[in-house]
Amino acid sequence: MEQRKLIGFGKATFSVTLPKTWIRKNRLKKGDTLSVQETSRNSIEIIPKLEADEKQRSIDIEMENKGVKEVTRLLVSAYLNGYTHVTIKGSNAGKVQYIRKKVHELIAAEVMEVTSNTIVIHIFWDVKSLNLRSMINRIEQITKTIFKETNEMCDGACDIQDILEKSYEVQRQTLLAKRAITNALVDSDVAYKFNASSLELCYTAFLIHYLDKIAEYIAGMSKILCETNLLKRLSPKAKAEIQHVLEEVYNNYERALIAYNTMDESMANTVVDEFTHYDKIIRNIREKYMQTWMPTFCGYIRRIITKTRDIGFIVINLENAPK
Repeated sequence: MEQRKLIGFGKATFSVTLPKTWIRKNRLKKGDTLSVQETSRNSIEIIPKLEADEKQRSIDIEMENKGVKEVTRLLVSAYLNGYTHVTIKGSNAGKVQYIRKKVHELIAAEVMEVTSNTIVIHIFWDVKSLNLRSMINRIEQITKTIFKETNEMCDGACDIQDILEKSYEVQRQTLLAKRAITNALVDSDVAYKFNASSLELCYTAFLIHYLDKIAEYIAGMSKILCETNLLKRLSPKAKAEIQHVLEEVYNNYERALIAYNTMDESMANTVVDEFTHYDKIIRNIREKYMQTWMPTFCGYIRRIITKTRDIGFIVINLENAPK
């Protein structure tokens, strides 16, 4: 890191020289205007006032010699990295429908033009309309609903398709939130809007990932309950044990969310400590009822309590991070 001295300039102003390589790279000259802003990380960012350069926000994806799944992975990568214009080039015969379906999974993305050799996708990115806290709350609420409906499925009161649709929506919201965080990590304007430091953004990215995985695991449990008739194979006693465990795991998950939203370190420690207790209960159930699919079902529950514990660790780490 290059160091430069602060120079006194008059009675109330200070200045610092700028590297000549940076000046040349940004094609600046004497008299040009620079934007100077204090970031939420207690640093100063100097931004050259340039004309909007669409090329900086555009990317081309070559389809030649790539499978459609590889192309869609590159599309999702472009979405997460903040590009607003994506052009997929190359013969796309038989692939357009699959790519269009993937685009629909990305919030604010639209296929704008399709030819035999080109698919143009625009992502309508308005960071001013985004609120990271609201996005997290939305993911939390959808995930809690999935959990409740899975519990209700134990009594045959819910449709698996509703749960899978909600899980799909969590995935879409997660990608949008990750896109926002990625932009904030490279753009201090966005970070300033979110009022978050780089460390807070990193922990928030972990949180969103855990919420997404929990929704995925709950949906996996629901599919087992629905497609294997697992509960009908269990005795009333075993079924009651399963329902009780699901309710307790949900309550601990809800405590983890409350701990995060209130930054309650004491509650977060309780959530972390409960992991051993629930892990023991789940192991006992798995060993006691060895019917087909029960080990897989218990495996999903264990993954949920693991990610719930990890949410507790996020709160503890944030509360003890350098200020």
